[in-house]
Amino acid sequence: MPDASAARLDLHRDDVIARYLAAAGPVYGALTRLVGQVSLLLLLSADRRLGHASTAAAQTLAKETEAALAALPVPAVAGRHHWMLSQAMARLSDVLKRLRRGRTDAAASARLIRLVRSAHELLRLAARAEAGLSLVDLRQACCSCVG
Repeated sequence: MPDASAARLDLHRDDVIARYLAAAGPVYGALTRLVGQVSLLLLLSADRRLGHASTAAAQTLAKETEAALAALPVPAVAGRHHWMLSQAMARLSDVLKRLRRGRTDAAASARLIRLVRSAHELLRLAARAEAGLSLVDLRQACCSCVG
């Protein structure tokens, strides 16, 4: 996994970067919402089988986010940042597909949790607070399930 410096873009270097980050803002926000939705679905999946109805909202958000991500104009200097967003999207999509297949055993659930954590970590590394791209740190929250 790349380190935080790999995602760093100099906002003052070029208007192209600023335009990319402005366009990436809604995609980043959708990815953070998707992490939350998928995390909740993982919790629910431990108790029951999830079908299409249970995952419909997350599936819709995933499709919209994937389309918006694909439509982003990506300057070469932002390629690494875009790659991180794309990898987070791919991991969340994979979890959603697996959840729709049915109940998971402990080993499969552990793998899905690792995928969601990995997607969250990629979003943390891609954060750019000065551009409005930031995650809420829930590690100290009383309801924390972020490890």
